[in-house]
Amino acid sequence: MLESDELDEIAEKDDLLGSDDKPKTSLFSSKPALRNRSTVFTLGKRYSTIENEIESTIIIPHASQKSDQKYLMENIFRSEQYALLDNASNELMFLSDFFMAKDNACIELFNSVFEITFNLLLKNSERQIKSTHDAIAIFLCINIIQRYEILAKKRQCFPMLAYFFKS
Repeated sequence: MLESDELDEIAEKDDLLGSDDKPKTSLFSSKPALRNRSTVFTLGKRYSTIENEIESTIIIPHASQKSDQKYLMENIFRSEQYALLDNASNELMFLSDFFMAKDNACIELFNSVFEITFNLLLKNSERQIKSTHDAIAIFLCINIIQRYEILAKKRQCFPMLAYFFKS
């Protein structure tokens, strides 16, 4: 999965804006390496994920592993959610046309096809959010979901709105 391609320079539980930067020394602890907290707590170019790259191509795991490229949590999240939205909107059109299903029948068919995928991605997102201390990444992921809700409405992929509401 893409989690192995995440960057190492992200906020951790010991990174607090008001905490003491002096290393704590004791008889049993070694001197910790101090990190530059200003890079961890700045938005910088991270906003481009939702500003310019919201509909850009998805991250291909084997290609990024070959090039040893690392990504921020919000880039990986955007890629997964965009792949889901893109495939779901195409699948909804297919189900509607192929099975000649309309309204509730089409939505039920769609939900039966995507139920396992939705549950897997929701559990994966929940696990990532619980394990991170990067508040900026979480904020950007929320903003990505809001933008994909608008895109789902534009594409008339209304069953995706229920998934995004759970996210």
